[in-house]
Parts: sequence; C-alpha cells; structure tokens
Amino acid sequence: MRMPIFVKLFTSFVLVSLILIVGAVALSNYSFQKGFQNYLNQTEQQRVQELSSLVAEVYSDETQWNTLSSNPSLWAEMFRELGETPPDRMRPRRGEPKPERAIEGDPPITVGPFGERTFLQDIEGQWVVGHQPPLSADAQFFYTDVIHNQQLVGHLVLLQQDLMSGPLVESFKNQQSKNLFWIIAAAGLVCLVVTLILVKHFLSPLTQLKEGSKALAKGDYNYPIAIKTNDELQDLAENFRSLRVQLKQQKASREQWISDISHELRTPIAVLRAESEAILDGIRKPELRYIESMHRQIMVLAALVDDLYQLIKSDSGQFDMQFHNFSFSQLMEQSIEQFELRAKQHSVSINTRITPKLFIEGDKTALSQVLMNLFENSLRYTDAPGHIQVELYETVEGIELHWQDSSPGVECEHRQKIFERLYRIDKSRSREFGGSGLGLSICKSIIELHQGNIRAEQSTLGGLCIIIQLPNGGA
Repeated sequence: MRMPIFVKLFTSFVLVSLILIVGAVALSNYSFQKGFQNYLNQTEQQRVQELSSLVAEVYSDETQWNTLSSNPSLWAEMFRELGETPPDRMRPRRGEPKPERAIEGDPPITVGPFGERTFLQDIEGQWVVGHQPPLSADAQFFYTDVIHNQQLVGHLVLLQQDLMSGPLVESFKNQQSKNLFWIIAAAGLVCLVVTLILVKHFLSPLTQLKEGSKALAKGDYNYPIAIKTNDELQDLAENFRSLRVQLKQQKASREQWISDISHELRTPIAVLRAESEAILDGIRKPELRYIESMHRQIMVLAALVDDLYQLIKSDSGQFDMQFHNFSFSQLMEQSIEQFELRAKQHSVSINTRITPKLFIEGDKTALSQVLMNLFENSLRYTDAPGHIQVELYETVEGIELHWQDSSPGVECEHRQKIFERLYRIDKSRSREFGGSGLGLSICKSIIELHQGNIRAEQSTLGGLCIIIQLPNGGA
C-alpha cells in the first residue's frame, strides 16, 4: 500500500517525540523517587547518630548494657526525645539465637517505622535491645558506633528502606502518577500540533517541486518555483529552475533546428521536383545537363544528411572513435598535400609553418575530417586570388593550430555564432556554394570529444582565423 511521505514523516516525528517525552518523564520520576529515598535514608542516619549519644549515656562499666536491656521503656523514651514514634513491641530476652541470613529467593523483609528498624548490638555483635528485623539477602544496614569514655561499647544498627512506604508516600505516588499522565497528554498534544506544522513546512518545497515537475511534463516551462529555505531543498530548487531554463532553451533550439532543416531541405527538393516534373510533362527533354543539375541537388541532400547523421552521433556520444597516439604534424602535412591541387584550381595559395613531431592522443579519422571541413570552408568562402595560412606549434597546455584565410572577413557578431548548427552569415550565398551549415558544428563536436576547444577570431590576412587547442599526447 502506498504511504505518502507526509504520513511517514508525521508518524515518525510523533512516535519519536512521544518516546522521548515518556522516557524523559519516567526517568525524571525515577530520579525524583530515588533522590527522595536517599534523602530519607540520610535523615534516618542522622537520627541514628543522635540516638547513639543518648544510648552511650546509659552504658555503665559495671553493668554494661544490663540497665537498658532490662528496662525497655528507657529505650522507648529515647525515641520520644528524638521526636520519633517508639517501637510498639520489643524482643523480650537477650541471648536468643541470632536470626540466620536469608538465602536468595526468600521473600523480601517488611519495612516499617524508624523505631522498629533500629536495634542495639554489643561489641561482640549480640543483640541488646530493639527490634531486630528478619535478615534478607538484599538487606542494607547502616552501622553507627556507640562510644563511651572514648571506648567502643556497641553498635546501633538501622535497616535502611529501599522503597518509600506509608500512606503519605502512597498518596504522593498517586498524585505524581496523575500529574505524569496529564503531562504526557499535554506534551503529546503539543507534539502533534508542532509536528503537523513542521511537517507541512518541510514538505512545502517538495510540494512545489512536485507541481513544477507536473507542469514541465505538460510542457509548461514558465511554472514559478519560489523556495527560499537556505538548505539542500533550496539547492534542489535552483537545480530545478536551471533544468527548466535548459529544457526551455532546448525546446526553442529543437524547434529552430527543425525549422532550419526543413528550410535547408526545401530548396534542393523543390529544384528536383520542378526539373523532374518538367521532364515528365514533356516540357524538357531528358538531356544530360538537366540530369547533371538534378544530380547536384541530390549530392547537396546527401551531404546534408551525412552531416546531420555525424552531428547527431557526436551529440549522443555514439561517435565511434578509436583513440591512439599519433603524429598530428604528419597528419597536417598529409592533409595539406591532398588540398594543394584543389587550392591551385581555385587560385588559393597555402602557406604552412608546422612544428614537426607533435603527438596527440586521438582519433586520426575524425581529426582528418576536421581539417577537411576547415579546408572546404576556406576554399568555399575565400575570394580568388586568396591565401590560406596554417600554423601548428606546441604550447604549455598541448598543441595549437591556427587556420587563417584571406578576405572576405567575418564580423564579430557572426564569429560568435558560426559554430551553431545551420548558422550561415549569408544563407543564399552559402547555399549557392553548396555548404550545409554544419561543417564547423561538426568540428566543434569532434574537438570537444578530444578534450580540446575551438574558437574563431579575425584573421591577419583579412578573413577568418580558426584556433584549435588540443592536449599533448607525448612522443
């Protein structure tokens, strides 16, 4: 059965609070009773010490304790002088056998008034006067020396009570029990109210996040989350707000992405449709020039689809790369050799300054594609006669590649966006030269997968300068 978190927290807080309240009250009650019992025992011990002074005056060197043992009323009178109730009965004779100590399991001794728990022993431990209670295995006695003329003549023995007893004590216990009941009831009620308020307060941010997640699921990216708790919940709320903004941006980017792709596909498809329908309707004959025109449009579509596929693979982390250590300097030289013939055909010269034996850890095929995209981009948008300058050198962080071309240049506002997908400075001119608008986006994805970075600056030759930084893989 599903149990809401409110019920879980509320039940947990209430149970813990009640356990603490009952435990604290019980411990306080026990501590009070124990302390009160110790107080009574200490008071009785003082009484026994006072009684020892009175008993010492009765002792005689000639008769010893005979006077006191033969006159029990004298023993009772001493208790009256102390303000205590005298014992109501006395053991009649001296010399009777001493009661044996009880073994474990015997019934506990019965405690009574102070006078019935006090008796006198001589120095040999024989009973003299007073009530000598039955012994028990857990009985606790307090002994006080009786001193006469600076000599030990006997001991006063008090059987101490472990538990409070008596009508007043029982009445006190009953009153305490009632008070404890009402204390626990009142504390429990306060606990319920406070717990209810606290749980609602603690769960309020979670409730907002719950409603916010429902709004996000429905596509509402403007649902407000106002949580100010200065704790982990506020951090969670900040992450939620960040997620909401990112989802909103991704939605806008996705819509723009779909719109741009549709726009890019519309032109070549429209050209293919118009030319094919013209041939089908007999307006044009299926001549070679019309077939070549249709083939060019098909190649544009093929290039766009291939670029889209590579970009999606790199974004999803499915770009199949095989990292190994190789000479990036050698890769640069081989790529330049492949580009030289096409550069001459477009009246573009290539100047290089490549530091030899610079090694990196990466995918050789993917980085070859980066160099090819850079070359195609420069060749496509550089006016003839033009120049391309390539510099590769080592830095403290790794290696750095500067790829520059001559005019026309790119304004600063456009340089910040040329790595975006399908971004073109002049869309009509870019489509004329056959660019898909994804080349630099693919370069950026590949470089980032190599833990590097790429950026665009103004070229000293008047065109665009692409700067690539990659970590050094060592020789």
